Amino acid sequence: MALAAVPTLYLIYLSILPRPLPGIPYNPSSPRSLLGDIPALLTHLSTTPTNTFTTYTTSLMRQLGSPVIQIFPRPRFLSLLPGGGSSSNASVMILGDYTTAYDVFVRRTREFDRSPSIGHMLLGFIPRNHIHLRTNGTWKAQRRLFLGSIGKGFLFGVLAPVIGERAERLVESWKRMSRLAKGRPWSAQRDLYLLALSGVAAFTFGGSFEEGLEKEVGAGGGGEPSETSEGEEMSDGGGSDQPVEFAEQGIPDIYQASLEITRTMGELRGSLMPRVKWEIVRRRARLKWARKVMKNTVNCEIAKAVDRLHHNRETTPESAVEHMVAHERDLAKKEGRRPDYFSPVMVDEITGFMIATYETTGSTLSWGFKYLTDLPFIQSKLRQALEQGYPAAAKERRCPSISEINDTDIPYLDAVTEEILRFANPATGVDRQAMVDTEILGHVVPKGTIVACLLPEPALISPPEIAKNPSQRSPSTDSHSWDDPDLAPFRPERWISHGQLNLDAAPRVAFGLGPRGCPGKRLAYMEIKVGLVSVMWNFEMLPCPAELSGYEKVVLATQKPKQCYLRLREIDRS
Repeated sequence: MALAAVPTLYLIYLSILPRPLPGIPYNPSSPRSLLGDIPALLTHLSTTPTNTFTTYTTSLMRQLGSPVIQIFPRPRFLSLLPGGGSSSNASVMILGDYTTAYDVFVRRTREFDRSPSIGHMLLGFIPRNHIHLRTNGTWKAQRRLFLGSIGKGFLFGVLAPVIGERAERLVESWKRMSRLAKGRPWSAQRDLYLLALSGVAAFTFGGSFEEGLEKEVGAGGGGEPSETSEGEEMSDGGGSDQPVEFAEQGIPDIYQASLEITRTMGELRGSLMPRVKWEIVRRRARLKWARKVMKNTVNCEIAKAVDRLHHNRETTPESAVEHMVAHERDLAKKEGRRPDYFSPVMVDEITGFMIATYETTGSTLSWGFKYLTDLPFIQSKLRQALEQGYPAAAKERRCPSISEINDTDIPYLDAVTEEILRFANPATGVDRQAMVDTEILGHVVPKGTIVACLLPEPALISPPEIAKNPSQRSPSTDSHSWDDPDLAPFRPERWISHGQLNLDAAPRVAFGLGPRGCPGKRLAYMEIKVGLVSVMWNFEMLPCPAELSGYEKVVLATQKPKQCYLRLREIDRS
């Protein structure tokens, strides 16, 4: 009896092994394992602390000598289980050629649409957000609901002064901390994330949102050194390498809730069975509290916006929520229905922007200051460009105003920003799902296949065989490619051509590609630019010891550095 069952069990075993797509290179050992690429990936990750999922795919591309490969990142049999995912084919097609990826994600939108992967990370938190929808009329309508608030008039007229004021508070806090530290380094990441959160909250709920929270939060950080650090004597030669641990100040519940939610999103992102994982994590008391705080805050701010709208019909909206409430009122009037200001769609669109946007800005600033700390020549060149670009501020020995920062064109500042975004790579990659049977670079891509452009760190592969076989490319593919090995170093000058910013100088995928790109890009750029100018104008970033300067990554909603220590020397402009 037992022997008779062996052939059946063997057939079942064969049926749940990974099934490679024909003609696309892969790790030869992966299809022979029920776990696919997981064993090889775990071995790669254990080799060095800086290895990531992206470096694994990059090394596999080099090993196989192909700009397109397939991997099996999760067991195929999990797709057959409840909560295991939506694709029965566990193979994921990886593109290492940016030009081809740009063609797929930007120009071939009828063939490729959103992938379920990011939805798995967000489904439990914002199930009615537009990010889960296919690119159709409903998706456009929901996205328009929020995009209407990101106009230049609102960003630069209403929001910019608030962001400038938040950055000034951070600078004053860091001046105090640098004096207390006496030349020693400290971790700056929490402060940068709180700065980003503060800006996103001001955009979403209005510049006055924090006024009722002042007793709970400053610019971030700014506490006294902990008992273990206090009283230690500093040397004159730049101070000790022992980091100072500042006591963390309390922060508003809505900020703590946002941090808790994004931490959980990181767990879901790395889960083999995200829906099952969600059923486990959603029962945690801490997460229940965070979701309740977020929901109550959003509903409260919607109620305030509705009240202001009813009492001040001609008032210009001063927050994204007020824009959305006004949009819903006008749309309801046009459609002959009652406004539904507290609909799940409204709540989830607001919540989605609040929890997703701040981490992009916080992680990018964290990476940026790490790079500039380790590259003092670029740091000095940027500071010189700022002093030349803001001559009035330099002459008057003051910080540039927010209007000066936003209205002045400084190509090198923009170039540094683009290079930081290229290296920080907050999106980590872009993926889509094939809606029809199609092909990429001559390879057949069946309907339902996930196609991803995971950005190597930081250069993309553009192998010579592509140039030799241009007929393999789609007719819509741009002939431009970035196969110059010069993409590897951090060099802002690549973005400047004839004294002007050249946005075609290198791949730009920090905020996604195509029509589904990040809707908060303008806000993020403003916050990053203001943060860079404010810190670089007031401080010199000195080297930190090697043990505090690692480039290991932590992946949450985006990828952030595991460490972000700064050793600041205040610049005397008196």
